[in-house]
Amino acid sequence: MNAPAEVTRLLLAQDWGELARFFSNRQPTSADEFNARALLALQQGNGSIEWPSVINDMRQACALRPGDLLLSVNLTQALLDSKLTHEAYETATHTSKLHPNAYPALEKLVSAAVATQRWSEAHSTLLHAQDILEEKQSLPEWAGRLLVDLSSRWWEPVVIGGIALRIPDASDANFLSGTFRNKEFMLHYHRFQGASDDAVEKFISVAKLSPRQSRRIDWVIQDRSGSRVGLAAIVDIDWGNERGELLVGLPGKRTQTISLKASVAVLKFAFERLQLAKMTSYVYADNPVAQSNTLHLGFEQEGLLRSHIASQAGRIDLFVNGMTKARFASNVLLTKLAHRWTQQAAMG
Repeated sequence: MNAPAEVTRLLLAQDWGELARFFSNRQPTSADEFNARALLALQQGNGSIEWPSVINDMRQACALRPGDLLLSVNLTQALLDSKLTHEAYETATHTSKLHPNAYPALEKLVSAAVATQRWSEAHSTLLHAQDILEEKQSLPEWAGRLLVDLSSRWWEPVVIGGIALRIPDASDANFLSGTFRNKEFMLHYHRFQGASDDAVEKFISVAKLSPRQSRRIDWVIQDRSGSRVGLAAIVDIDWGNERGELLVGLPGKRTQTISLKASVAVLKFAFERLQLAKMTSYVYADNPVAQSNTLHLGFEQEGLLRSHIASQAGRIDLFVNGMTKARFASNVLLTKLAHRWTQQAAMG
């Protein structure tokens, strides 16, 4: 039996001991042998895998047999597992161009797109993969869950009534730094957000993650002119119980209209696109104006947590407010406003 055939036989039998003995006195020369040695190293790694060696062997295998679907998929997965996500994405993109209707190639492209936070591409590729499998079988469970998550298109700006809520990026660093250092504002928005450069960088980094990963989604609020005027967020998302917490804040002297539009946009997004069943709003008791505005928005006060927050000024009570999806849908005023502002956004 020739060497490549012997290697294939041992791989199919998962006879790792014999495969190890095979390579103990022989260097790979064929694509199958390089691939087999890489898989052997993964099998024998025991949590300490020599990734450069594994990836080099897999690259050699791909070079010797260009366009081979299985070898390319193996290389992509190894790159993902070794955290070389951008290289994984390049490999997966190349493979999917060669095999545009092969589910394994599309699956790896989805994984690589997610790993590099190319959310739109992950979504469109997953839809294509679903179309390919539709007549034969359904998507795997993990892919089905991911498709539901991506269908909200959470990374796209939320535009309503002349304002926009968008995911923060590096260009917002100065605005965020200044806002986080505004102690009076942050006392009412989020008392425990750090203001250091590292804290700002981490805030932006987390904002790029899927809400399923971070359990939150943050936005910068922009007015009609494109100026940054505030922050909005859904935080502490409990996916199992389908609920999250609303945060909206505008530092400086801003109109109540922008705050109202931003709040309605967040609620509409939470209930319609994230499919949450309930939103909460916790308001510090030393901010009675905010509590009044929250109730005016349609939230119900569900409780008062006494002496709940420790601050430099002493212990503070915390109002607990809630709004269900059904209550939001039955609020005639909010529904009309949301419809009108959404129509304005659609008309530009």
